[in-house]
Amino acid sequence: MSCDQDHRPDAFIKVVGIGGLGRCAIERLLSMKISGVECIAMDADIHELRRSCCAHKIALGPETAKGRSPGRNALLGRQSAQESREAIAGALSGARIAFLAAGMGGNIGMGAIPTVAEIAGEMGILTVSVATTPFDFEGKRKLMAAEQGIKDLLDATDCLVVVPSSSVENTEDREFTLQRSFEAVEIALCQRLRSLIELVRPGGVVSFDFADMRQILKGAGLSRLAVADVKGRGEQAVVSAIEGLRLESGLSGERSILLHFEAPRDVTLHDVDAAIAAIRKAAQRADEIVWSACIDDTLADEMRIAVLITGFDIAASKDY
Repeated sequence: MSCDQDHRPDAFIKVVGIGGLGRCAIERLLSMKISGVECIAMDADIHELRRSCCAHKIALGPETAKGRSPGRNALLGRQSAQESREAIAGALSGARIAFLAAGMGGNIGMGAIPTVAEIAGEMGILTVSVATTPFDFEGKRKLMAAEQGIKDLLDATDCLVVVPSSSVENTEDREFTLQRSFEAVEIALCQRLRSLIELVRPGGVVSFDFADMRQILKGAGLSRLAVADVKGRGEQAVVSAIEGLRLESGLSGERSILLHFEAPRDVTLHDVDAAIAAIRKAAQRADEIVWSACIDDTLADEMRIAVLITGFDIAASKDY
């Protein structure tokens, strides 16, 4: 995988992959060559970290973890991050927003990500975390550990998007291998990160003002992110996205919604106006709806839509 990147200490946006799954996800992200973003890999396993193509790497807890993976020991992961607080703060320096990615499997990522979010918050950096949950077949104990990990992370990060591994599971395909299932989780995590980056990254035809975005995402808590490539334009595209991604329940409450369009160069004002009107119609009680748009010349008669909905109650959101 080709994903070389220069270390950019002044990057406005920093993306941090923590532990094995988080690290693999940002390596996939790097291969997309998204400009204006610095990726940072953090792991306790020094051998895996050396293999990473990230230019900026941090070995967590060299004294605590001794350069090895802590296995299913989230406490050791947290202690490793605490030991490396100075290095983590140095890596995050200069960022205004940090995206954090990890798997909630009970290991280094789950243990360390709340501490990384806490350090970023202390530095005044807006934090948006994306975390995966285990597959059902991985067992009740691991799933319960993930639930606790999500609660711990919610206490530390501004905004949290959870990606259930079960959402990428293809049980109908008898040839869907175990390896492909875990790769699918990596890809899903990477795609969510990319969509969130495009949602906030400056430089589009229409971009968010950072102060407005910060006001919405600061303390937003548990949120849902829906992403869809849909045929058609305008209202047709949004209706297809809402139906295909089962967003109806997510749009019904008094929430804030961030909406991002990627469209071909010939997209019209009417297309965008109709799309936004469709969202407003579906989310009549939303506190605020803000949107951005960028041009993607690889798209033809279609639009790519990302919808971030904030303000869910974790007690009522078991399916995330």
